[in-house]
Amino acid sequence: MWHGVLCGLLAGAMWGLVFVAPAYLTAFTPLELACGRYIAYGLISAGLLFNRLPALLRRLDRADMVALVKHALAGNIVYYMLLAMGVKLAGVAATSLILSAYCRSASPCWARTITARCRCASWPCRCCWWRQA
Repeated sequence: MWHGVLCGLLAGAMWGLVFVAPAYLTAFTPLELACGRYIAYGLISAGLLFNRLPALLRRLDRADMVALVKHALAGNIVYYMLLAMGVKLAGVAATSLILSAYCRSASPCWARTITARCRCASWPCRCCWWRQA
């Protein structure tokens, strides 16, 4: 259990760095920050998967690699570039508040598109308007 708690604490600390790093590293562009972040994460992941990586790479074909790159660019690098630009232009507090509010309001709707069950805490909720017929 303590390993899980430690992993949770480290994940929270790394998530917090997302907002603090652009504020302190003002000499770097959002693109440079995003590339540095994901190169570091890639190296850490490769180190953790060192023993399993060759077998995994043998199982992936070209289409899988193209899909991985597309998802990485769309879901992570562009997101972090916009986040870093927001921190530089609006500050840490405003960016974190906006992203927290957006993620809280968008998550139930995202869950609705994946599954027919509502994941909201209250029923009926504003994201389940289609069920309130």
